[in-house]
Amino acid sequence: MNAYYQANGHTDLACDFKGTGVVTSSDPSYGGCKYVS
Repeated sequence: MNAYYQANGHTDLACDFKGTGVVTSSDPSYGGCKYVS
């Protein structure tokens, strides 16, 4: 999803991902799965 956002203009609309993405202010990492910004 980050690659899509980066390639599509860094806009709020580019964060929609057709309803499959969520903007969050907290780290969504868990266990061995790390999300980097």
